[in-house]
Amino acid sequence: MTVSPLPKDLQKKVNDVLDSLTLLEQVSLLAGKDFWRTVEIPGKVPSIKVTDGPSGARGQFFSGGTKAAFFPSGVSLAATFDPELITHIGNALGQETKTKAAQVLLAPTACNHRSPLGGRNFESFSEDPYLSGKLAASYISGVQAEGVAVTMKHFVANEQETKRFSVNEIIDERALREIYLKPFEIAVREAGPWGIMSSYNKVNAHHADLHPFSMKQVLRAEWGWDGLVMSDWGGTNSTAESLIAGLDLEMPGPTRRRGELLLKAVQDTNSSPELLAAIKTGARHVLELIARTGRWGKFQEAEEQAVDKLEHRELIRKTGAHGIVLLKNEGATLPIKREQIKSVAWIGPNANETIAGGGGSANLNPHYLTNPLESFTAAVEENDIKVAYEIGCQTEKWVRVFPVEEGRARTAPSATEGAPGLKVDFFGGRECSGECVASNVMTTSNIFLMDGKPPVLGDQDYSVRITTYIRPEATGEHVVGVGSIGPTKIYVDDKLLIDHTHWIELGELFFTSGSEEVTQKIHLEAGKWYKLVAETTSKSPEQKLPDMGNDNLDFASAIGIRLGIDAVRDVQEYIDRAATLAKKSDVAVVVVGMNNEWESEGYDRHTMALPGKQNELIEAVVKANPNTIVVNQSGCPVTMPWLDRVPAVLQAWYQGQEAGNALVDVLLGKVNPSGRLPITFPKRLEDNPSFGNFGDGGEKNQIAYTEGIYVGYRHYNSRDIPVLFPFGFGLSYTSFELGAPTVDQAAFEIGKKITVQVPVKNTGAIKGIETVQVYLAPKKSAVDRPKRELKGFAKIELEAGESGVARIELDHYAPGLFCEERKCWRALEGAYVVEVGRNVQEIDGSVEVAVEREYEWVF
Repeated sequence: MTVSPLPKDLQKKVNDVLDSLTLLEQVSLLAGKDFWRTVEIPGKVPSIKVTDGPSGARGQFFSGGTKAAFFPSGVSLAATFDPELITHIGNALGQETKTKAAQVLLAPTACNHRSPLGGRNFESFSEDPYLSGKLAASYISGVQAEGVAVTMKHFVANEQETKRFSVNEIIDERALREIYLKPFEIAVREAGPWGIMSSYNKVNAHHADLHPFSMKQVLRAEWGWDGLVMSDWGGTNSTAESLIAGLDLEMPGPTRRRGELLLKAVQDTNSSPELLAAIKTGARHVLELIARTGRWGKFQEAEEQAVDKLEHRELIRKTGAHGIVLLKNEGATLPIKREQIKSVAWIGPNANETIAGGGGSANLNPHYLTNPLESFTAAVEENDIKVAYEIGCQTEKWVRVFPVEEGRARTAPSATEGAPGLKVDFFGGRECSGECVASNVMTTSNIFLMDGKPPVLGDQDYSVRITTYIRPEATGEHVVGVGSIGPTKIYVDDKLLIDHTHWIELGELFFTSGSEEVTQKIHLEAGKWYKLVAETTSKSPEQKLPDMGNDNLDFASAIGIRLGIDAVRDVQEYIDRAATLAKKSDVAVVVVGMNNEWESEGYDRHTMALPGKQNELIEAVVKANPNTIVVNQSGCPVTMPWLDRVPAVLQAWYQGQEAGNALVDVLLGKVNPSGRLPITFPKRLEDNPSFGNFGDGGEKNQIAYTEGIYVGYRHYNSRDIPVLFPFGFGLSYTSFELGAPTVDQAAFEIGKKITVQVPVKNTGAIKGIETVQVYLAPKKSAVDRPKRELKGFAKIELEAGESGVARIELDHYAPGLFCEERKCWRALEGAYVVEVGRNVQEIDGSVEVAVEREYEWVF
């Protein structure tokens, strides 16, 4: 399906209003009013509001916004291999969007995991375009069933964050079609998204928002999709060209590329019929989106609400647990058997933290958070089990943010007065002087005000004074850190500690618009309250600005400041303490991984290694106690040099607000793990097919996708490259046996489906879920093709000893490959093998089918 048509009476209203609009009014609809809203035409066209996703509906403010439900990240959703469950997630996200008085959720993210280093991989589903497309379709169907629009993103090939505004990606047409456009194609066909968001990058020398091939030829013409395309924020790179290509809405507002410039373009082209038609089409798409989301005739905007729904809590917890992947379980180490132990050591930088999600647009202000240590302690409260904790090491990329959640950073020097957080006072001008025009309290010291400037300040420069009181836990040397967009000074007890007014070096903070972090040491005493004041402003004219590749969106014009404070620690001492605790405990659980500083929108990773001393920590703990369980929380593969020495390993991704509870449900066996890897874990970065062609594109700012269609497992499997864990891998606390597959017809035909049936038996002692995966392999081919490709999957839940049948349908698209010469999809005549297995390398059975007569199609 493409976009479903409006009811006839509503479409007539849309058409009548469209016909009544002047050219000026039509043009006004083609760019946003502000950061999150479209333009209203009083009495005719209401405004609609959008909100960031995809892991929740954040609402209006990037920092310190209305509380919201925090859902598992995209890669964790993909690990469930469960389209039905993802539809329920979509339903919940649609409902959450409404609580933020918004009509459009800027989600899902469906770009492919091309490199393990992709900073935004956690937000996307998979390295496999089929899996990404099927789950995106389910997500979209769920959201739009609630009357809320999506903008599936980022169209197309936004696989890296490095120089994302301007990087030129060289991709051959077959790879573009089979890998990078494929998730969008599947979702457009099966779910009909009401919106799509264009990406920043260039593809083959054309910016994505004005690309004549992907936008105009493929999306609009071949697929016949008639929904609204909006730009990513600041991603409109021309006035007329992008509109003619099919980009309807420039975001955010006020406009930089349209408005008066578009009216002038009409004049300069002597009212070009092509341009006038594009303006009217764009305006129609905006009006139809308003109508689809139920805003037609409604001109009042409701207040945002923080609605903490029990059913959403339960769904997030269930989905999180079902996404966790059991990677290793020697000697049935897991689940932890409460009746057999008396003590558990919880160790690691993520053990007593909630690593809910990655950084950037996917982040939000959650209703609450659960962390592994607290969840486990609560779960075994009635058992006679001693629970102890050591951090072991730290993983922060920058100095640790202020301890607001711990109650040691408050707006008054008292544990009972004021409020947890930092008081932020706003001033006109750049000097934090004169009358304070607005104030609020932030519950984080990582503050980005790209959408948080008080309206009373208008277009003028402004400054903020941030005040909080800090109470250290320990006496001794501490380090204070700051990174900011504009000139900044830090005072402790009214004495200048850091003068950061003339910084030059750009860092990764605030979408690479901020400085590198600078630090200063200071002696502090435990239990004493210290007043800390930061004064900062927007960028100064002499500062080096980031090369955004365009002038559409100046993140550097906002105020951004990240403040940190922490005790100076002896790293080896902390590792030794952790090993000592592990040695005297029955079980050690080490929770390691990344966080929203290492994986984020705006920049990519530089290595697959766990940051800091986490590998050394694991080695020390398992040496002290061989009964060690390692939990890795990341949205990407990491190297595991300790794997052979650890009996049990879980991949826990980022699970949103229920991260702690979901993990503990699996550790204690309340949930039998059924997650499967939606990505490959390579043994080393050099084995990845994008190695040497990812990230910095050099002087030409150009990245060649030299691997073509051989992305992820298509590369490792076809080239016989050993991996740490293959695509689709995942263990269970029970065992399954797959029988010989059968098919209901032996040949692919256009318009028909082949049903594959696979007998499955639970041969273990407890109930569990098996994920049956179906791959298609050409028996032999005159055209270069991967060894096998995922074409279907099904989950089946069975009691101990129970048997059942998994059924998977293969549509006529399954044997297709794109022919660049004939510019169409082809199912080549010949024999194919339907391979059934538990992952891409473990095939349990097969059956032969055929394409008896070649057929072709376009969409």
